[in-house]
Amino acid sequence: MTPRYAWARTFVLLAIVLDGPVLARIVRALTPEPHVETMELDGVPIELVLPAGSGQWPAFHFVNGAHPERRQEPIVQRVTRGLARAGFVVALPDLPGLGDGELTPHTFDAARAVTQMLADRPEVRDGRVALAGASAGAGIALVTAADPKLSERSSV
Repeated sequence: MTPRYAWARTFVLLAIVLDGPVLARIVRALTPEPHVETMELDGVPIELVLPAGSGQWPAFHFVNGAHPERRQEPIVQRVTRGLARAGFVVALPDLPGLGDGELTPHTFDAARAVTQMLADRPEVRDGRVALAGASAGAGIALVTAADPKLSERSSV
C-alpha cells in the first residue's frame, strides 16, 4: 500500500468516525455505502460490514466494550462503517456476557470463533485478521490474538 493510499484510508475513516457535518457528508458522497450482513455463529449475533464491490480486503474483528448497546452503539457503528468505506472487512459480534459487563470463558471462546470465521472468509485478504477493541474489548482482542491457533493469522 502506498503512503498516499494509507492517508486516503485514514481520512475516510476519521471523517466518518468523527462525523463532522461537512467532511462526513463529502466522504459519504464519494465512497460507496458498505454492504452489511447479519449472521449468527454458535448463537453469537455478528454484523459483517463489507466494502462495496467484490474482491479481497484486509479485515478487522472489532470487539466493542462492555456497553449495554453493544454493536448498536453509535460510535461503534461509525467505526465499522468508516473502516468498510476505507476498504476493510469488519466483523462486529455481540460477544456473550460483554453487554452485561460479564467476561466468561464463553466470551473468549466466541471471540476466537469469530476471528477464525473471519479469517476463513473468501473476502479476507491472505486469511489475516487485525483485532481491535474498545475498553474491555481491547483486552479480549489481546487475549484472542495471543491464542496459538490464531497468532499466525492475526495482529492486534
